[in-house]
Amino acid sequence: MRNRAVPGRLSPAGLSATIVGCMKAPRLIFADGLSTCCHAKALLVRSREGGFVSRNCLKCKKASVRVRLTELPDIDCDFCGIRLGQLINGEGNYAYK
Repeated sequence: MRNRAVPGRLSPAGLSATIVGCMKAPRLIFADGLSTCCHAKALLVRSREGGFVSRNCLKCKKASVRVRLTELPDIDCDFCGIRLGQLINGEGNYAYK
């Protein structure tokens, strides 16, 4: 059975990212780089309707308003191990391929 997109994933609608068919189970996705407020690790969170994401500081819980493409971490496919690249798809959304 082929996996669907990961529940709680960064969705294809809006300024967002998608991981489709590459994960065996849901996972936490941490932003590349540290939060600007506390210089701490940050978690990417689907935070608004339409799949918009924020980068939430794990120290003070403050959410950033914007996530840049460069803040998406490298992710390897759970099935074949190939590194997925970040891109902006034809709809202007962040995605992994």
